[in-house]
Amino acid sequence: MRLFIRLVIMLAISLSLQGCGRKGPLIMPASDAQKAAIPATQPAK
Repeated sequence: MRLFIRLVIMLAISLSLQGCGRKGPLIMPASDAQKAAIPATQPAK
């Protein structure tokens, strides 16, 4: 049972260290993302 718990802990640690796999700094979305949130069509009256 102890071996199983150790394996689960080691697996969790190794998966958490992997992250997303992206190298370098994260890229923040441009201000165009705010414009995309606004619907392009007029709501029906």
